[in-house]
Amino acid sequence: MLSRLLKIKMESTPGESKQYAHLRLFSLLITGLVMLGVFSTVLFIYQNIYLTIDRTREQIIIDPIFTQEAIDFARLENVQKAWDEKTQTQTTKVKKNPFIIVTSTPI
Repeated sequence: MLSRLLKIKMESTPGESKQYAHLRLFSLLITGLVMLGVFSTVLFIYQNIYLTIDRTREQIIIDPIFTQEAIDFARLENVQKAWDEKTQTQTTKVKKNPFIIVTSTPI
């Protein structure tokens, strides 16, 4: 079909048809590349989003690990106490001000 379109143009005006034939071939090539890009983008989105959602849904349905677990409040309180002890800040009194420059030493 492409060769038929190019031959018709070449037969009608032999001087200018070669330029138009090359432009037509170039435009068809660009159109094909754009279509390939659109197809690959749609395929990428399908595989990475929709299939991931589907796999997650299947894992939730099939896998019993995703059930709710009971919270051990005694252990939680122990962890919170240990965290509070770790992050507790102790301030010490500054004996010497580091921002005052002493120019002479006392005798």
